[in-house]
Amino acid sequence: MTQATHHNLAHNGIVRMITLKSGHKIWTRTAKHGHVPIMLLHGGPGGTHEMFENFEQHLASCGFQVIVYDQLDSYLSDKPNDSDLWTIDRFSEEVEEVRAALGVPAMYLLGYSFGVVLAIEYALRYPQHLKGLVLSNFAPSAASFEARMQYLRTQLPADVQQLFTDLEARGEAGSPAWQAAIEQHFYPRFFCTLNPMPESFARALSHLNWPLCMHFFGKNDFIVDGAFKGWDRWNDLPKITAPTFVVVGQHDTTSADDAIKMVRLLPHGSVHIVPFASHVPFYENQQDYFQSLLKFLTITESAVGG
Repeated sequence: MTQATHHNLAHNGIVRMITLKSGHKIWTRTAKHGHVPIMLLHGGPGGTHEMFENFEQHLASCGFQVIVYDQLDSYLSDKPNDSDLWTIDRFSEEVEEVRAALGVPAMYLLGYSFGVVLAIEYALRYPQHLKGLVLSNFAPSAASFEARMQYLRTQLPADVQQLFTDLEARGEAGSPAWQAAIEQHFYPRFFCTLNPMPESFARALSHLNWPLCMHFFGKNDFIVDGAFKGWDRWNDLPKITAPTFVVVGQHDTTSADDAIKMVRLLPHGSVHIVPFASHVPFYENQQDYFQSLLKFLTITESAVGG
């Protein structure tokens, strides 16, 4: 990121480096506009706050104050590069440390993609600090994600499916050739249907910490064989007390069926499927995504109050 761009972003909010109990520093930005805090958890893992650059323009006018941060080992935060710290448990606790350090008593929490994992964990551990929860573009188990990816693979043209099969047979999952194939054949259908990809999202991807991402998911996009394997919170969704909004794209790496199933299990759940969108609906179909999100936020806020 250029100095100028970073400078412009800083104008949009108050940038603070906060120190975790471990001594590591986390980069945070709190918007100057809005008074009702909503914290956004980026995906990856190893993604960045940059993917959320269009949130403030949609949410601030309705009174919501956008808070973003880069998780440990991501972009502007400390990078100890210690895989012992790469656990769902630690990343979930980090959310609470950031909230406490920023002095936010109660907030809305939005998890995007892998950030949904952290948002679910947080909701189960710290319900007292949550006004509402948004689970955007991810299922509540590694197995559900893997099943959906396996299904989407069958939706690719036969020659593309064969290409992935051949690469796997040669032990080249995760290789540059594999990554090129994913970016050419899979991403434009099920990850981001916009061409070119939105600049801020492309920038976030360019800053992605690939070793951290692969630590959790493994090298093969269609098989979860990293630290994320085995994670499953389907049976715990009924314990989430906060009003919860589940949102996915029509052609997402999370299925509409899973989103609907989640809402059946959540005590105070609602769901929205964004048409003409895949895994980044807040860019692909901004009007629909933010209209549905703001409807949830404003209705919930009027019910739970300030």
